[in-house]
Amino acid sequence: MASTLRSKAIKNVTKGNTSAYYSYVEERNGVNPVIQQFEKELNDYMGFVKKKNSGLLKPGEHAPCKVSDALFDIWNKFEPRVTPRLFYQKLMLIGEFLVEAREYSTASWQCYDRYLNFISEVDFDNIQTIDDLKRYFFSEGIDGQENSDMTFRALMGHCICKFHLIVKYDQKLHSTNSIQEISKIMQSLRLIMQLLFEIEHFCWLVYNATIYMYTIGRYMMQYGQSKIVLEYLLFCSLSMEGSVALLNSKYLPWRSTLYAATCQCYYDCRYYDEGEIFARRALSKISELHELEMASSTGEKGVDMPRFREATIKIGVVLFKRLVYESRRKSKSVYRPKNRLAYKDLGNVAWPRTGVEKILNEMFDCSSAQFLAIEEALNDSNRRIAMPGSNPNDNETEISDVSLELLLAAEYLVNGGGGKSPIPNDQLSDFSALITNNTTLISNAILGNNGVHIKSLLKIIKFAFNYEAWEIFRRLSQKTIDYIEKNGNLKETYKSDLFIIYLLQAADKYHGHLRKLRHIKNEQLKATLAAVTKEKSKKDNKIEEEPNKIKTSETAKIDENKIKKSKSSMKNSTQLNTKVDFAENIKENDNLETDGISSPGGAETAKEEDILFNIASKLIQLVDENISSENTDYDIVVDITLLLWKKCKDIFQKYQTGSHDNYRWVTKLENFSKWLYILNVTHDSMCYFNISSIDPAVFGHCSLRLGLTYESLANINFKRYFKDSASQYDVQTDDQFSVAKTNLTKLNFEFSDIASERFGASNDIRGNLLRAKQVLKKALVAVSLARATVSRPDKTFLCDKDYNLDFVELGLKTSVKASTNTKKIEKLKNLKEKMFQYKKNFEIDSVSKLMADLHVELIFLYHKISVRLIQNKESHNTRGMSIEKQIASIDQEFDQLLKECKKNKISQSLLFLAKALSLSHFHTTDQTKLKLEQKNLILKAHDRLLKAESEDEILFKKHVNIDAQVTVKSKIPPAPIVCLRTHNKIVVQPRDFESVDGTKASWYRVFSSLASNVNTKARISDYNFVGSGEQIPAKTSEKVAISGLCPDEQYIFAVAAYDRNGLLISESIGDSTDPILASNTLSILMNWAYLCQVSYQIGDFEMALNAFNTLWNRFVIKPYEPERETILIQNESDYDVSFHQLNYEIIQKTSPILLRKFLECFFIVTDIRIKSKKIYCDILFDSKIQFDNQIDRVRECENLLVAIELASWLNDAPIILQAIVQCYGLLAPLIYFNLAYDPIIKVYYFFFKIKNLKDL
Repeated sequence: MASTLRSKAIKNVTKGNTSAYYSYVEERNGVNPVIQQFEKELNDYMGFVKKKNSGLLKPGEHAPCKVSDALFDIWNKFEPRVTPRLFYQKLMLIGEFLVEAREYSTASWQCYDRYLNFISEVDFDNIQTIDDLKRYFFSEGIDGQENSDMTFRALMGHCICKFHLIVKYDQKLHSTNSIQEISKIMQSLRLIMQLLFEIEHFCWLVYNATIYMYTIGRYMMQYGQSKIVLEYLLFCSLSMEGSVALLNSKYLPWRSTLYAATCQCYYDCRYYDEGEIFARRALSKISELHELEMASSTGEKGVDMPRFREATIKIGVVLFKRLVYESRRKSKSVYRPKNRLAYKDLGNVAWPRTGVEKILNEMFDCSSAQFLAIEEALNDSNRRIAMPGSNPNDNETEISDVSLELLLAAEYLVNGGGGKSPIPNDQLSDFSALITNNTTLISNAILGNNGVHIKSLLKIIKFAFNYEAWEIFRRLSQKTIDYIEKNGNLKETYKSDLFIIYLLQAADKYHGHLRKLRHIKNEQLKATLAAVTKEKSKKDNKIEEEPNKIKTSETAKIDENKIKKSKSSMKNSTQLNTKVDFAENIKENDNLETDGISSPGGAETAKEEDILFNIASKLIQLVDENISSENTDYDIVVDITLLLWKKCKDIFQKYQTGSHDNYRWVTKLENFSKWLYILNVTHDSMCYFNISSIDPAVFGHCSLRLGLTYESLANINFKRYFKDSASQYDVQTDDQFSVAKTNLTKLNFEFSDIASERFGASNDIRGNLLRAKQVLKKALVAVSLARATVSRPDKTFLCDKDYNLDFVELGLKTSVKASTNTKKIEKLKNLKEKMFQYKKNFEIDSVSKLMADLHVELIFLYHKISVRLIQNKESHNTRGMSIEKQIASIDQEFDQLLKECKKNKISQSLLFLAKALSLSHFHTTDQTKLKLEQKNLILKAHDRLLKAESEDEILFKKHVNIDAQVTVKSKIPPAPIVCLRTHNKIVVQPRDFESVDGTKASWYRVFSSLASNVNTKARISDYNFVGSGEQIPAKTSEKVAISGLCPDEQYIFAVAAYDRNGLLISESIGDSTDPILASNTLSILMNWAYLCQVSYQIGDFEMALNAFNTLWNRFVIKPYEPERETILIQNESDYDVSFHQLNYEIIQKTSPILLRKFLECFFIVTDIRIKSKKIYCDILFDSKIQFDNQIDRVRECENLLVAIELASWLNDAPIILQAIVQCYGLLAPLIYFNLAYDPIIKVYYFFFKIKNLKDL
């Protein structure tokens, strides 16, 4: 109680007074009350941060911005009251504390950036040279500036905080923007280090900078960015040598770590010679330092020996990785006979037995160091463990022998051989040298002890699999499994490694199966070539027999000519027969391999399916045991999962065409239950190990295939259900459904014996639909997270640019006179330039467009399944009801689905389309009312789609076209610019603002609120989302990520500006933005494609044509037609075929998914026009075809030629063939009546220009 009263008294007394006011207290050895209060509030603040990070605070107990807001108030309160030196020291102290607490944004903005704002008004991120760094941050010189040490600390703290903020949102560096930003950070650190070299007593800052740079570099090397890191790690290594104080032996372990990392970078980049040179240089530097230490008279001689031994082992291991291979590599200029050892007889030979072991014995004196060298030599960052095979750059047999000898040496060391005192072979025993304690292999090697740690042994087993040393892999893996399972503690500790070995053992059987197939194919090819060669030699012998007698010279010449002719003809026929026989044999072998691998039903297929099923059963154990990706070998799991997906993709693509009525394929696919199990395991593995973050497109396609499979199973049950009640509804059914019912029951019976219930195909409609909905729901969440990870906050992912950047291309014909249309041409050119004035800033990669289109596909299928579930739920209760009552019973549940879409207009549009399509499953006699309801739903979907287009266009105009760096002078701050929007995060950037009274903004705060009809303005109390309410330095132009948003809701944002003293400018918050949808950018054109397809399926042809015209105007160039007189075409000679041109500038930026949907809509619209105009080949007239009919046929051919061109771009031969057949059907009546005039000839000539037409 007394301490509390004392604190309050101090607070009241010191209110408004500076620390200088109480200087007399310090002179009397007392405590300055202002400084005491300052330190107390900082201690309370640090206690609050610790309490928050420990989880003692409840989620709603504090606002997300309280960590930043409380510190901001403390700084503003005490900055004018304490000395600058003390204030700067506290800034650095709290900044370092917040970095340890992982509050990186607060540490950067409130501590390091705040200090840098006092030093300079220039943003440090824009500094490119040392001269600029000196000019803006050390204007008085490094020695002359009082707080230069804190300036360096602030600069380095700013860099490391920025790195952690990048990694926080992009942990695996999928975005190229993240890699570029981290590269700039390393470049800034290098500038700081170059400036630090000028002052010797700042060597400790150089040491800290090397730690920062090594941390960043190692992280980037982990994700394959060694080329970027190499120059910076090399600079770090040389920096340690450039400071005299850092040449002390106590820094030698850190120097050796930098040397080894630099050499590893060289090897990763395949700069092997440079890596070896640098390693030898490092050894010489270590040797020089050792000689200096031994010659020194100060200190004890043997104290630093472990440090030198550690450094020598680290560099020696890296050097051995190079020497062991180069010593066996053949020289092209010198002939050297091959002397290969008999590896089977090595058991009778004493150590060292091979060339590899001799090098190990010469370089290292204990088995721990030798095993460490073997482990490093086999480790190659360019290889994948689960993808066995030789390196394409090292195809020499000697190099493969080195890998095998390394593995044999590792096995020998594990059994107790090798080391500093080798024992005889007859005294070796399995795993006698194995170490299972907590020591590491490098620490054991430094002490000079023998032994191999079990973790290193597990790595060697994986390397044996990768280098195709199958006998060593099988021997070591089985012994290791037996060894671990006997020890209960080891089994629990290395449980994840044990499952990985099980997985590799299953993969070993698969690769053995592939080797067997390749061997069979090679043997058959050899036999075929031998037979062809033998037959050819026999025929050549017969041809070479000459006539026994030559009567006259003329007859001799005639006979000679005959022989030549016969020889040439026989030679040609022999070559032809050889080519035909060889081609037929290759074809047979290809068919054999295809039947054995991809085609279901063959003898080899069952074997491969069993092997893949075994792999899947081992893979699912990792999921069932809840083994996290951090505790297992993630790359192996990913590669095995992708292997299973590749096999499933080949099978399901062959049978699963995607047609809405093609659901009987599940009964045609043999061993369907096994393939369904494998696909389910693949999908579960992708979900559990978050493979969507690596390749979201693969995960999306896998989820789509699995969802379509369960939908097909539900469709079979649905037809079977309505077949049983066909008498009541008077519905015609197909006899094949009885067969499908029998097959499906058989599939479920087979499946129940080999898989768990969670992967089974249900016998009822609802079970299959629920499983499909579960799969798609996971897919939508994972794809949204993956798209948010790779999105860049540079406005490229803000809106659907494929729609907003539409333009009219000039497609003038050569016959048009340009002089008569100069004004119109200039207008169109100006329009094109205006539409493309921001084109350079908005280039987007094809992968992001692919994901946007795939995302729409998943949403549409999810809505289809959801509506079908409602329909199935109500179907049992609405039998015999009228169509109005049936629809009314569904509308209540449908309204709930519509609420789940929230404010997302595209999702709402797809939901209405799904409902319209699902009504086609209603079996009623009143089809008129059903069609009317479907058309109303189509109109609602069209209305939502138009609103989505309007929102997208407004977003583009108000945010994409505005530059945030342009200063705005006004009374209150303008609305911020939105740079990125995802499903749970929106990134905004405050615009550069200056008040009308001349006050410049020093700090910004962004506030956000949920948009509603009542709330249309963000207020200063709206800081409940993560990232909102935090103080941001104005000069840095930082982009603020407001996260924790609810998907598919709309939010508004506003900015408050503060001056240098932390006071609100104009005493008011700024303008608010328009409502922004929290959703990933979805493809509007995909929605138009679905609108076209669904309208066609329900019979609304007018809406289908309208939707197709939107797609046509997007992808096909509109030719400019000049003003001229209207001419009526009355004769055939007056009409000429018009070849439309695709807009390849847009097509090359469009995903294949959308282009294929466009092709599907092509044939839909063609079918509508053919039926409406009755112009197909089955419509013939008695005497002749009318002229209008002829024109319509040619015009449809013109459109189909565009489809052929687009299919050629996609390399889709079946679609090309389908379009050609369609054109032939249109032109067949004209050919029948001998009406082959010029347009028809041009169309057929276009067909023959298609490459490989005969192959179609």
